[in-house]
Amino acid sequence: MLLFQTFISEFIYMKKDFAIVKIGSTQEIVCKDDEIVVNIIKGKEKDKIEFDQVLLSSIAGKIVVGTPYIKEAKIKAEILGHELAEKVQKRTYKAKARIRRNVGHRQPKTRIKILSI
Repeated sequence: MLLFQTFISEFIYMKKDFAIVKIGSTQEIVCKDDEIVVNIIKGKEKDKIEFDQVLLSSIAGKIVVGTPYIKEAKIKAEILGHELAEKVQKRTYKAKARIRRNVGHRQPKTRIKILSI
């Protein structure tokens, strides 16, 4: 909790407008013109998307907290492209049976740019 309070206080000190928005199953702290990587979102490159699940918003130093979401608050973003995350490798080994196996997986991700809060 202390880390979160320190992080938020830095935004307030720098007088940046920011919002905490729920994107998929994660919550992201975003500012205008930020580029973030989130779990896969359906859409093509350069598609405009809106997120309406805004949990907290700070504009011009005024903080608004939603219960659970802020009504009529929207975050506009643009899809920059789709990519794959780093490979996660799993290795299995069974002693005395000569069985060794490697399994790799790369999670699909989407890079988005925040246009407005």
